[in-house]
Amino acid sequence: PVSKLVLSSWQRSARAGVEPGARLAPLAVRGDDGMEQLRNRSYDLMWAAKGLFVNSAHLLERSGSIMMLTDQNGVVLEVAGDMGTRELAQAIHLMEGGNWHESVVGTNGIGTALAMRRPVQVHAAEHFCEGIKRWTCAAAPVFFPGTERVLGVVDISGPPSTYQGSNLVLAVAAARQIEAVLAERASREHIYLLEACLKFGARDNMAAMI
Repeated sequence: PVSKLVLSSWQRSARAGVEPGARLAPLAVRGDDGMEQLRNRSYDLMWAAKGLFVNSAHLLERSGSIMMLTDQNGVVLEVAGDMGTRELAQAIHLMEGGNWHESVVGTNGIGTALAMRRPVQVHAAEHFCEGIKRWTCAAAPVFFPGTERVLGVVDISGPPSTYQGSNLVLAVAAARQIEAVLAERASREHIYLLEACLKFGARDNMAAMI
């Protein structure tokens, strides 16, 4: 028995023509130039997540887990965490440039979080493709503050032995932290523009009086 969330994802994966026997995700981009262009298209998201990933690299160093940031299409932009797991993850392209959209690699944390627009946890055999069933992942979408626009996904993945219910809580907390950084910057920019308008308005009034 599986949850309704997983079952509906399996059904979408089958309708999309995903091959259940697939061993890995496709690469959306290859090489440093391709990754640079991809990251530039998500510059604000990368900027807001920078501090989080610097800290995560240290905290997850020997945890057996890795944390990833993807763009709005499920393509991995950044990876941090346990080096051994990062090396294992490359075998299935759970790495920078890997495309984890549900329509191309079936049920998985990243792709299903995008499809459902909500946090999800996908464990072991719940994955649609055979080559990914040896993994567990928890993912949460990142929204542009004050809107329903998805900017990307934060995902925590690792071998099944790293499965913890708290991983989903961590993924959600990380996504909310990124949103908070973006919201704070937007607030500062709004205040700056308001002050500039008031300043120029006062100057124009003075000029009119003279």
